[in-house]
Amino acid sequence: MENKRYKIDLDTRAVKMPAGEVIGVYHDKDVNRLTFEVPATYKGIDLTEYQISINYVNEEEQKDVYFIENYTLSDDASIITFDWLVGATACTVPGNVGFTVCFKKLDSEGNIINEINTKLTRMKVLEGCEAVESEIEERYMTDLAGQLYKELDEVKKHGSDVKGRLAAVITEKGVPTASNESFDDVIANAKKISTGAYGMIINTSLYTKPYGYVCGIYGLLPTETEVS
Repeated sequence: MENKRYKIDLDTRAVKMPAGEVIGVYHDKDVNRLTFEVPATYKGIDLTEYQISINYVNEEEQKDVYFIENYTLSDDASIITFDWLVGATACTVPGNVGFTVCFKKLDSEGNIINEINTKLTRMKVLEGCEAVESEIEERYMTDLAGQLYKELDEVKKHGSDVKGRLAAVITEKGVPTASNESFDDVIANAKKISTGAYGMIINTSLYTKPYGYVCGIYGLLPTETEVS
């Protein structure tokens, strides 16, 4: 069955969906996928050049962000379609989840040139069955940290030179990390980088190599940096 598609009206800044729509059930993780459509241009602005993210907050006021890594264009290039894979933070507790869709254009240093946001949209997380404590702790890892963890896991394949570069960058982000630490320790330190606020400035420029890509996603390198 095809996912429901929700249209974004940038004139009203609204995500069009019926009241009381369900985003998931208590403890759902990476199962439900919401599909959105938005015009590719708005007031003469080409949104295909913009970073897209979902900023959201759950019933316990835990905030998180999901970055859109891929989107598709309609045949006539007039509509952008993208998905939000709903992670653990949204469904950590039953109740309401509020979210906004954010479009940002960044310069080569990660500074925001333009930013467009939708107004807050609310969805429901339904009651489920209580999990054991260890499962609850696992689910409290933010979606952003989860994305970073998966990308860094790929980085492990590319050698000690990359590990040393990442260690230096993670240290610059406030978590001291030595180049001779194991990749598991580097990953653990990366997960300690403070995240989860609406006001983050994150650089999502793409690189052709996985370790360059992860650095770009999490703002670890400016867009013009050559990684080899």
